[in-house]
Amino acid sequence: MFTHYDLEDGYIRPEGENFRLQPPTKNQHNYSKIYHNNRPGQWIRYNSFSTPCPVCSGERRDCRSKDELYFCRTDNPSKDFKYKGTDEIGFGMYVSLSDRLPHPPSQDINYSQKHQKYSPISDIDRTKGFKKVVKQLGLSTPHRKQLEKRGLTPELIEKYQFKSVDNATKLINLVASGMPLKYGRKFNAKDSSIFIPVWQGNQILGAQLRPKNTSEMKYYWLKAGQATSHLESGEIPLACIIPEEINQVGVGLCESVGFKPIIAAEKLKRVMIGAAGGNFTGGRKQLLQLLNSNHPDKSIPIILYPDAGANENRNVLSQYTNLKHFLGQNGYTLEVAWWEQWQKERDLDIDDYLVSGGDEIKIINWKQYTRNQRIAKGLYKRSRRYKPNIEINERFLPNNIISKYLKPKSIIAVNSAMGTGKTEALKSVLEEHCKDHGLLMLGTRNALLMQSCGRLNIYHLRDDNASLFMNDRLSEIANCFDSLPKWDDENLKDRVIVIDEISSAIPHLLAGATCRRHRSLIQKKLEITLKYAHAIILLDANLKDREVQYIQRISEFNNVIKIKNNYSPVSRSVEFICGSETINDTLDNNVPRLTKNNNEYQPLISELAANKNPYVVAIDGLKKAQQLEAQLINLGVNPDDILRIDSTTIDGAEAKSFMRSPNSYIGQIRPRIIIYTPTIDAGVSIDIKDYFTDIYAFRFHLGTDEFMQMLGRVRDPKCKWHIYSREFVINDADGFSSPFKKRVEKTLTNAITEDAHMNLSIDKKLNRLIPKFKELLTSAQDKHFQAFCELKSARNYEKLNLRETLRDRLIVDGHNVTDIYLESDKTLNQQWKKTNREVIADNVERFLKSENISLGDADDILSKWSSSYEDRLKAEKSILTNRTLPGIRHTSLWGEELLTKILYTDKQLISRLELRWHFQNMDKSSTIQKNYWLKKIKNSEVYLPDWRSPHFVASKLLDTGLRKILENPDREWTGDDKELEAIVKSANHWRRRNYLPKRGKASTIQYINRVLEKIGYTLIVSRRNGKRYYKLFDIYLAISINGKLEALSQPLMQILGQKLDSKAEHCQTQVWGDLEAMTPSDNNIYKSEEVVEAKTSSPGTLEKEKSTGVKIGDLVDVTTPDKEYGMCEVLESNGNTLKVKWGIVNSKILNFSIDLVTKIWRYGPDGLKLIWSV
Repeated sequence: MFTHYDLEDGYIRPEGENFRLQPPTKNQHNYSKIYHNNRPGQWIRYNSFSTPCPVCSGERRDCRSKDELYFCRTDNPSKDFKYKGTDEIGFGMYVSLSDRLPHPPSQDINYSQKHQKYSPISDIDRTKGFKKVVKQLGLSTPHRKQLEKRGLTPELIEKYQFKSVDNATKLINLVASGMPLKYGRKFNAKDSSIFIPVWQGNQILGAQLRPKNTSEMKYYWLKAGQATSHLESGEIPLACIIPEEINQVGVGLCESVGFKPIIAAEKLKRVMIGAAGGNFTGGRKQLLQLLNSNHPDKSIPIILYPDAGANENRNVLSQYTNLKHFLGQNGYTLEVAWWEQWQKERDLDIDDYLVSGGDEIKIINWKQYTRNQRIAKGLYKRSRRYKPNIEINERFLPNNIISKYLKPKSIIAVNSAMGTGKTEALKSVLEEHCKDHGLLMLGTRNALLMQSCGRLNIYHLRDDNASLFMNDRLSEIANCFDSLPKWDDENLKDRVIVIDEISSAIPHLLAGATCRRHRSLIQKKLEITLKYAHAIILLDANLKDREVQYIQRISEFNNVIKIKNNYSPVSRSVEFICGSETINDTLDNNVPRLTKNNNEYQPLISELAANKNPYVVAIDGLKKAQQLEAQLINLGVNPDDILRIDSTTIDGAEAKSFMRSPNSYIGQIRPRIIIYTPTIDAGVSIDIKDYFTDIYAFRFHLGTDEFMQMLGRVRDPKCKWHIYSREFVINDADGFSSPFKKRVEKTLTNAITEDAHMNLSIDKKLNRLIPKFKELLTSAQDKHFQAFCELKSARNYEKLNLRETLRDRLIVDGHNVTDIYLESDKTLNQQWKKTNREVIADNVERFLKSENISLGDADDILSKWSSSYEDRLKAEKSILTNRTLPGIRHTSLWGEELLTKILYTDKQLISRLELRWHFQNMDKSSTIQKNYWLKKIKNSEVYLPDWRSPHFVASKLLDTGLRKILENPDREWTGDDKELEAIVKSANHWRRRNYLPKRGKASTIQYINRVLEKIGYTLIVSRRNGKRYYKLFDIYLAISINGKLEALSQPLMQILGQKLDSKAEHCQTQVWGDLEAMTPSDNNIYKSEEVVEAKTSSPGTLEKEKSTGVKIGDLVDVTTPDKEYGMCEVLESNGNTLKVKWGIVNSKILNFSIDLVTKIWRYGPDGLKLIWSV
């Protein structure tokens, strides 16, 4: 069952016979909705587009009403309404003073009976009452530990009077009438809860409860009937925390009235004002009074400490904007504290950040704060921009649209929707321009290229005897980019170059896995191909300016014609699945209490099973497609009704028949359900009309362009689209996840520089190669690298906003999008998990039974684009058993359980254990990485995005102090252990946080476990005398094999150790062989000066010392009393000054007076080492 969800509110409205969803009209926003319901007792929703709230005239988008009561959070209500107070979740309650409003009168609820007049007590009486309350309450041990875990010391717990209550707690002494307690002595606690007084200086003006079960609500106000926590003014109390010691002038603002402002005030030593939900303007009178008392100098900015991810949440940002305008109207300036709190799930709020030891807070202005996310989104939109020279609007491209503009040394770029005849338009190019010039068509997928070859009557390199035509300068031939190295340079020149699907081709060239081994050679061949081309043609439905510019930078052609066909398919009706919601009860005022899961999609499968019409399913994952088919069969769908097309079925007779002629196949076989993955070729077009009624699409990771191409395979405009997209994808694997190009570039180059310095600065022979590395690094930051950083930052933004970018794209394409939340189905979710296990078991059995072949045969199979799935399975098995884990097939571990872990349930198993080896064998690990850099320097080429270094990651882990835990396996730790907190702080330092797991909201133990998991360890808990103790545990200590526990990590580490030991030994031979072969010359000898060594006997002075010390060219971090300067390259030094180059990108030359230097850290093979300290 579906429940419709308004884009801007948080409440679902079930469909009934009198409740319908009216599609948007032409003048409406294309995803707004109108709810119609005239029954008493039902909720009515308002938004600012089509049904504006009568209280605020559409100012807000989250208003609602029920019977005669309106709920609105406006600061400027209409004079036709009377304010009646605030509800539990911060909405103002209003009643109408006019009979002219478009709201049906209630027929069954008497307002005066339900909402009786109530007068709050004064602030003085309220404080007396609450102080009387806290004197009668105590604090339980579990709650005390919870508070201490939040970072509150025993002194602060006592000072701010945190207490414990539950639904059975009764006060012995009654409090005054009007206090928000039932009968003057009972609390509205739902379970065991922490009682949190809301302090304003020395007054207690309210209280919140934090329940044990926070799944429904983290905090709620104390309340008893009509006696609420509202003040006489009708406002909800603000908190104002004034610490005993104040070191910072002015007031800070943060969300919450409890833990957060208290911790922030005490840690920052400044006055903090807090508001529940960040709704400061809901307490305007209090705010002005508090500012008058605590912030008299209006020339000093007020500092806002926003929660993590707040600038991505439009509702929160709207509240902050209202706050800024309100403060501005009263003569105040608002600035913002920034500690890189980009995302809610990954980054820390101010209290957690300060408790974790964070101290890198900078103050930015309002524009900078609101600009961060806006700039990221703006840069993403700019990366998708296409500004044409020529625009047309045709169902099919004119046949001569390309040929008439094609000139020597020109680029013709064509952006036109799928199925509009881009390939057909090439026929006139062949006739008019290729008689005197050859043609080379390039692409990423050979299957699509072969289809185009058939339509254009040209050869594909895979055809029999096609290679003979490579020497014919007038030949017309096609091949994939990976085959470019097979061409002689001369035969590539003076051809018309066609690049089809350029938007897929560039990511393949810059980051594709299959061309990684020969990427540099492929890029060199492409440069020759384009620089010496007669002309270049670029084709894609998603063509973008940055892709055209990349090709232009390579070819150096100045004549660029960009054509845009504005024709777009008919607008569709799209149900956009945003997860699930479950009604668990209702809050006061009958507002539904909802549990939301933004990434639950399984209930949609019930609709698929119930749909008896023909439909298509597009899904971007092989296992998910297999699982979906199995689940549909389990729910009663006839297996014969389903055709599944993916990499495992593409070689079958049915799939081949469909791929040859989709429309003929559907007309003859008439499959009821077609499930396909990205394996289906972009050239496949399902044009049959009035057959399929629906298209269901599931997106878990695929880019927006690629996913829209999948959707575009079915051309019938009458098909209704039902689309689910995961909300976001977080990938911490490479550490380069910023949506900003410059940040990606800087992080990557810094990491590579640090890795090279660590491994090359060890001794004099290697140290002399550092200048060569610098030259190599400079030359590697070329057009390909710059294009990669553009691509990477755009993809990072997409991953962080997977759902939003797809919704925006659908809207831009003119579709009518309705946000839908499904009704959660626990039974179906359990069935889905069971089906997943069954699919995994079938796949593992198939893998296990595949033929054993040699590594040579495996490499041959994987190098062929036409290899069958069965052959690829053999090859993958051979690589696993002969290269990744050599000899594993002959151990007792080999079997379904191990393969299930490695291939599905724990894909990181091998990489974790390999990283463990690097961590435990830093010298050998360094030797492997030395050899890597020697090869790159020797060959004078490196493609920076392909850089990988387990040694670098291991050194970061070593820097955290993690070895303290590993070297004490029998020690018991506690959650408040200072040594663990030091490890967490070190791991979150700017030097390391890009390359280690993100902390987010994790506790100390949770975060330590995230870091330990990178090398296959965890801390397991035991309880004793009411306290938790943690001890180191090897995740892979044992595995169940045939019902028995078998040792896993020990034999696997032995296999991996033998492999990596052998590799290190080979690399050692290579390293010293290469060094011996190098003859000293001015070009490869680095004449370093021995400059610096710390001497504890003479602090603050750098003395020359011959044996050891910082050398010119070393990479160091320099600390002064004011700031820490990371990644500094030493340029020169004497006894009084230190000259460095700071930063890799946009670097600066800095001169330090030695007297002002407090610490110097040097990068070495074991990571950072402190060599100077005052």
